[in-house]
Amino acid sequence: MRVRTLAVGAAVLLAVSGLTACRSNVGNAATIDGKRISETTLNNYVTANAKPVTVSDSSGSATFPAAPKTIVLQTLIDIQLYDKTLANTPAGVPTKAQLATATSALLKGQSPTAYLKQGRLLGFSRSFADEFVHRQVLFSKLTTLQTDGVDVATAYRKASVSVTVSPRYGKWDPKGRSLLSSNQFDGVPSFVTLTAPGSS
Repeated sequence: MRVRTLAVGAAVLLAVSGLTACRSNVGNAATIDGKRISETTLNNYVTANAKPVTVSDSSGSATFPAAPKTIVLQTLIDIQLYDKTLANTPAGVPTKAQLATATSALLKGQSPTAYLKQGRLLGFSRSFADEFVHRQVLFSKLTTLQTDGVDVATAYRKASVSVTVSPRYGKWDPKGRSLLSSNQFDGVPSFVTLTAPGSS
């Protein structure tokens, strides 16, 4: 598994509040749809051995390093975004039973931690492994729907997730819906087609 899909974007254009570093948010790593992600919570997702992750842009032509805690936040944002995208499709949000079946199919008998190591995500906790696997399952559901002819791109554009993030974990890119982007086209899911300005 390449970690290219990890660069997939997360939150909204419609309700993005941008970066925040207010004193009232001391100890706050991010807020996702009103849910506060504390520094302590973030620390619990990584270990002292956590390594930066090499991610690719949506074309796969360029790579750049992403800090472990930034990877964690992007994953948590993606989960919210993909849930809302699925809610905008005829299939709707998967049930617990459907998620369990899809998770088993993804893992193929290995543990979430082993799945992370296979993808060269090293030094993350078991709790993060569970979150990352959940993210991958939702992404797989979306790509399957697209293959089946569902207009996932429109569902994705309609999805709205409100995000604020401490600058120490990356710059929020509302165009790319990503904490990891280095330009306006990085971090966009493969099911979203972009046309560069000025192109025909």
